Amino acid sequence: MTVLVVNVVLCALAPTVETLIAYRVLQGIGGGLVLANVMAEITSVFPKQERRKARRAFLAAQRSRLLRWRASIVCRGPLRFAMDKISS
Repeated sequence: MTVLVVNVVLCALAPTVETLIAYRVLQGIGGGLVLANVMAEITSVFPKQERRKARRAFLAAQRSRLLRWRASIVCRGPLRFAMDKISS
């Protein structure tokens, strides 16, 4: 989880596109580590009868998060335009 959080901050502070891409790669690796750990935790914490339900809930949350990334990109343009107008 630390790898993921640190790389979110590094992405926000990236001075160049190249470093942003490098940090995003590391962020993806961190996300993969988190996913593997969550599945292991589900297996160890939930009884066998409840594991399928817990996995489905987690994966549904991940799918909804993936659908929202498009909206965050679409919103950046108008927000950037508004911020430019406010700051000038």
